[in-house]
Amino acid sequence: MIRISNNLKLSWFEYIYMFIVVVYMGTATADTKCMQNADVKNQLIPMLIPMALTFILAIRHKVRFNNIQLRKINLIFAVWCIAEVFKYQFGLGDFQVINFAFFLFYTILIAYIHSQVFGKDYFPIVEQILVVLCLISLILWSFSVFMPTQASSLFKSSLSQEVTFGNNFLYLFTWMDPAKGQYSGGIARNAGVAWEPGRFAIMICLGICFNVLRKGQLTFKENKKLIILLITLLTTQSTTGYSTLMILWAVYSLYGKGIRAKLSLLVVVIISIAAIASLDFMGDKLNEQMNFAEEMDNINKQISTAESRIDEGEYWMSLNRFPSAYFECYNIGNDPILGYTQIPLYSYFYNEVSSNVRLTGGLMKIFAEFGIPLGLYLYILLYKSSVAIASEFDDKKRSQLLIFICLILSSISYVLFCVPVFMTVWFYGMFSKKEMKSKYIRL
Repeated sequence: MIRISNNLKLSWFEYIYMFIVVVYMGTATADTKCMQNADVKNQLIPMLIPMALTFILAIRHKVRFNNIQLRKINLIFAVWCIAEVFKYQFGLGDFQVINFAFFLFYTILIAYIHSQVFGKDYFPIVEQILVVLCLISLILWSFSVFMPTQASSLFKSSLSQEVTFGNNFLYLFTWMDPAKGQYSGGIARNAGVAWEPGRFAIMICLGICFNVLRKGQLTFKENKKLIILLITLLTTQSTTGYSTLMILWAVYSLYGKGIRAKLSLLVVVIISIAAIASLDFMGDKLNEQMNFAEEMDNINKQISTAESRIDEGEYWMSLNRFPSAYFECYNIGNDPILGYTQIPLYSYFYNEVSSNVRLTGGLMKIFAEFGIPLGLYLYILLYKSSVAIASEFDDKKRSQLLIFICLILSSISYVLFCVPVFMTVWFYGMFSKKEMKSKYIRL
C-alpha cells in the first residue's frame, strides 16, 4: 500500500497505473502521446500498455457502464461525428478519421472510469504523483545545471531518446540541449516529465490547485508538497506557468475581501506582475507576443518560408499561442456550427493559408474543431466540474473557479482536451458519484 495522505492509501497497482497516466500527461515522446493520439504501426505497445491497465482497473473495481451521463455525452459526440462524416464525406477506411474518433471516445471512457474508481481521491493522488515527478526533475535538473558535461553524456546515452528540445531520460525527465534553446541566462529550463518547460508548468499549476483545494486554503504550514511544486515551477521559467499562478493567486486571494483589502492585494499583484515581467526571459517573450503588428509581419515571412520548404515535412513550423488563436478565429468563421474536427487538413487555415504550419494552443481550438455550440457546451461542463470539485473539498465559493481558470489559462498555450488527466477533471462534474466520500483503495 502507498500512503497518499493521512486518510488515503493506494494499492500498488492503482498507484503504478496512475503514475503511468501522469507521465503520459507530459507527452514528452511519441510513446507517451499514445493515450491521446498514436501511430499504431510504430507505437502499438506504448498505446496498449495504458489501455490494458485501464481495462484491468475497471474490472478490479467492477465499474458499471450503464450510466445515463456517459450515454448522454457519447450520444452527443456520436451525432457530431456522424454530421462531420456527411459533411466531409469521410471514407470508412480513412485512418485519420478512425484515429481521432477512437481517441475522442477512448479518453471520455477513461475519464468516466477514473471518476468512478477514484472519486474525489483522484485529485490528491495526481497531486502526490506530480510532487514525486517534481522531486525527480529537481534532482536531474540540478545535475544538468551544476555538472553540464557529465549531464550531457548521461542524457545523450542509450537510456535516452531525442525529442524536440533535447533528450528524454527514461520517460521521467527531459533534458534541454543547449544547442536547441530553452535556456535563459545560461541556465537550462526545467521541462521535467514533459516535452517542454511550459507544458510541465501547467501540470504543476494543476497540482497546486489540487493542493489548495485539499487543504481548504493557501498555506505553507505543514505543506511541503506545495513548496516543492512552487520551487519546481520557478525552475521552468515559463511565462504560461508564472502568469497562470499569479492570476490564480489573485482570484483566490481577492474573493470575498473588503474594498481596502482588495485594493491592497491588487497593488501587490500589480507589483508582482511587473517584477516578473522585468525578468529578461519574461520581458522578451511578452514583448514578442504583444507586439502584434510586428509579429504578424514575421508570421507572414515564416509561413512563406515554410511553404517554400513544404517537401521537408507536413508541419515545418508552429505558430505562437496568440497568432494561433487569431487564425483559429478564421477557422471558426469558416464553420461555426460543426468545426473542422481534430484533423487539420479540413481547416480553413490548412487549405487557404498554409498546409505546412501547425496552430498551437487549445482555447479557441475547441470552438474551431467542434463548432461554437458544442464548444460552449464543453466549457460549461468544465465550469460545472470546477464547481463540483471545489464542493468536494471546500464550501467556500472562492475555490469554485480555481480549476476552471487554471485550465482556461493553460489552454491558451496548450491543447488539453483528449489528454486523460485533464479529461477526468473536465468531465468530473458529469461523471462523479456525488455521494462518494474519501475512501481507502485497497487490494
